[in-house]
Amino acid sequence: MAKRILIGGVDQVGVQELKELASPHEGPCVSIFMPTHRTGPDTQQDPVLLAELLDDAAAQLSSQGLSENEVDEILAPHRTIVDDGEFWKYPADGLALYCAPSYHRRFKVQLTLTEAVNTGTSFLIRQLLPLLTSDTRFYLLAISQNHVKLYQATEHTMEEMKLGPIPGSMDQALEGEVFQRQVQYRSVNNRTIQYFGSGTGGEVEKQSVERFLRAIDHGVIEQLGTDRHPLVLASVAYYAPLYREMSNYPNVVEECVEGNHDYENPRELHEHAWPIVAPYLEAARRQALERLHEAPTARIATIISDVVASAREGGVDTLLVTAGPPVWGRVDPATEVVEELEEPGEDAEDLLESAAAFTLLNDGKVFAVDPAELDGARIAAILRF
Repeated sequence: MAKRILIGGVDQVGVQELKELASPHEGPCVSIFMPTHRTGPDTQQDPVLLAELLDDAAAQLSSQGLSENEVDEILAPHRTIVDDGEFWKYPADGLALYCAPSYHRRFKVQLTLTEAVNTGTSFLIRQLLPLLTSDTRFYLLAISQNHVKLYQATEHTMEEMKLGPIPGSMDQALEGEVFQRQVQYRSVNNRTIQYFGSGTGGEVEKQSVERFLRAIDHGVIEQLGTDRHPLVLASVAYYAPLYREMSNYPNVVEECVEGNHDYENPRELHEHAWPIVAPYLEAARRQALERLHEAPTARIATIISDVVASAREGGVDTLLVTAGPPVWGRVDPATEVVEELEEPGEDAEDLLESAAAFTLLNDGKVFAVDPAELDGARIAAILRF
C-alpha cells in the first residue's frame, strides 16, 4: 500500500488492528498505556513517563523469571523512542504500546488513556475500544475519466490502496473499444456534466460511462470481498447516482464529494469526506443499543460469566462493554466454566477484556458504551444463538 497519511498525528486503530492484538501471541505480552500531551510544558514529561513505565514493565518481567537479556529484547523496540525527538514531534492524546517476544506495535491515539502497565498471557485492548466507534474504517472511491483511486480511511488516517482488479481509467476499463474522438468533460454548476469531443458526434455515449462504472464496481466487489464498511464516492455529480444505482456494494453512502479530484491531495479529499461519513459510523453504535433493547430476552446476556462463555464459543453477535476497573475471573481449562473472582489471583484475567477479545476474534461487533446506557451494567451481549 501507499504511505499512510496521518490526520492530526494519530494512527489507525480499527477492528483489524484489535483482532491482531487479541489473537494468541507467545508470552509474556506487555501492554503499556499512557496519556500524552499535544502542547505545553507537559509534552517534555511524556518521554520521561514512558521511560518509567518501561522500567515498571521490566521489573514485572524480571519478577516472572525472565533474564535481563530476555527483558531487554522484548522492550528494546519501544525504548528506542524515549529519546527519539522525531517521534515526539507529532503527539496525540494517548500512547498504547504492545510487545512480546518477536512482536511489537505502538499507536498514537486521539483518546486520553489511563496510565497502566500489564504483563500477562495476552494483550489488553479494552482501553482502545472507544476507537471502534470514533474511528471506524471507511473507503473513499475517487472516480474520473482519467483516474480512479481507492482509499482506506478513518477519522484520522488516509491511505491509498492498490487498485488490483479495479480499472484505473475509462480507457483501461473499455480497452478494445474504438473511440473516434478525444473526449473532455466539464462540470456545470457542479450538478450536471456536458461532454465535448474533437471528432464528429460530440457526445460520449451514456452506455460507455455505465460500462466504465460497472467495471469499477466489479473490481471494488472483488477487491473488498466481504467488507461492508461505508464507501464514499468522490466524482462529478453525473457519475454518483449512476454508480449507486448499479453498484452491488451494500454500503455506498448517499451523499458524495462532488467535483473532479484528479489534482486534489488525499488530505483535502479526507477533509471533504469525513463530515459525510461520520454520521454513518456513529449510527452503528446507536443501532446496537436499539437492538439490545428490542431483542428477545433469550437473545440477551448481561451476566458477565455468561457473556464470556458465549463469546468463547463464538455466540456473541454484538458486545457492548463499559470502561472502568477489571472484573476478575478464571476459566477452568478442563470444563470451560467461567468463574468470577473477588480479587485477582493465579490464572485470573479481566473477563471484560476476554469477552471483547473473543467477540472480535469470532467476527462479532464490539462497542464501548457508558454504564448509564446499560442501566448500570458493565457488559451486555446480543447473542447469535
